[in-house]
Amino acid sequence: MGYRKMKEENKELIIRLVLGIILGVLAFNFQFTRFIFSYLTILIHELGHSIFGWIYGYPSIPAFDFTYGGGVAMYMQRKIEIIYLTYAVLIYGIYYLRKNIIPLICNIGFLILFIFTSRNEGADIMRVYMGHGTEIAFAAIFLYRGLTGSQSVNNIESCLYIACAFFIFNQNIDFAYSLRNDAAFLANYMQGKGDLTHDFHVLCLEHFQAKKIKDIAFFHYFATGFSILIAAGFAALRAYLLEKEFDEEEE
Repeated sequence: MGYRKMKEENKELIIRLVLGIILGVLAFNFQFTRFIFSYLTILIHELGHSIFGWIYGYPSIPAFDFTYGGGVAMYMQRKIEIIYLTYAVLIYGIYYLRKNIIPLICNIGFLILFIFTSRNEGADIMRVYMGHGTEIAFAAIFLYRGLTGSQSVNNIESCLYIACAFFIFNQNIDFAYSLRNDAAFLANYMQGKGDLTHDFHVLCLEHFQAKKIKDIAFFHYFATGFSILIAAGFAALRAYLLEKEFDEEEE
């Protein structure tokens, strides 16, 4: 790859990354844009509960909560047949994705995680946590697409992907920080909404000690930061693979 072309691509990457981060941070810090974008995270959050509910054997349906705001996912009794189906899909995915290194790594990584979490308690923890977990997973995908230009028509679209990613990252970092450091926010969170208990409180009540919510919030800090590194790492790997393929074609 020519030095001049590489320099131009790096310059474009830096510009859209900086602009995307600025737009994402501004969107989070202004009340109106935060309100608008929050519906994106609510949708992703409830889809996450439902998707991982199905993956771990709990048939579920996502919905907006028009009574108290936010969203809710409705679950049915766990069915072991769905677990076997998930294993079958993930194992077949290794063969199907064998020529696509990045999706293959993701598939194998999730298969390993699934092996260790598919038992009853692990499955329930994943089902509950992966509301917030899916938010940062989607943000990582948005960041990857923004950094690589994958599936983007132009630099503006890539910049918007990065803006959406950093809006979600900021929201989750602020959420975890508030749980750990804002007593009033924590007390309000522990009260729940109506008859519903919030996710991290459910994890404490059903799987961990009641006072562990700050530790769960700290883990969410780590998960958010790790997802940023994963997205950047996969973007760098994609660039390396494309450059290697280009050099091989030239030879």
